[in-house]
Amino acid sequence: MKVTELLNRYRLKTRQAFYDRVKSLDIVLPKDARGHSYATPEQINLLDQLHDYLRTPGTTLSGFVPVSPTGVVQVVDTPLDTSNGTSITQSNEKNLEYPDENQSLELLEQLVGAIAANIQAKSPIWYHDELEKAAIGGWLLSTAEIKHLIGVKPYCKKGSDVYERGSWQFIKVGKIGGATAWRVKKIIMEI
Repeated sequence: MKVTELLNRYRLKTRQAFYDRVKSLDIVLPKDARGHSYATPEQINLLDQLHDYLRTPGTTLSGFVPVSPTGVVQVVDTPLDTSNGTSITQSNEKNLEYPDENQSLELLEQLVGAIAANIQAKSPIWYHDELEKAAIGGWLLSTAEIKHLIGVKPYCKKGSDVYERGSWQFIKVGKIGGATAWRVKKIIMEI
């Protein structure tokens, strides 16, 4: 399928948005005799999976894990804590490449069990720890990163470079790429 057809298929307005998706999937589009890029059926399958995934609010290209008919093709590189006895076992390489239905279900059950055992409820004030780290470390955060942490996009009133929310100040200090860079500062309140 040609790139222009794929732009329509995924309702993308720019080629850059499409090529960002291709890059995140780490695929190379072949070219026809005229030098025009196109996607193979396997690549379209991956692009369809990514498109469906991105329709969920809050998802990002980097968080996508494609699934093949035989299982997960990319593994999250965060190690699982197996101290509670939950583990994922591999019988042998051949079984993982071509598992039958029962083996697939067993592997899926093991994976779900390991993930469930490692999910911890997030504290409603988790973001304060992250902001504290950023303030102490002198890290610059982008607008998107701050919005992810506090739930709202920081903005400054006219003539000011400071946005305050709760116990935190966010000071505009320049750019990180094309995004505004903010320095985080904790407001110490005296009672």
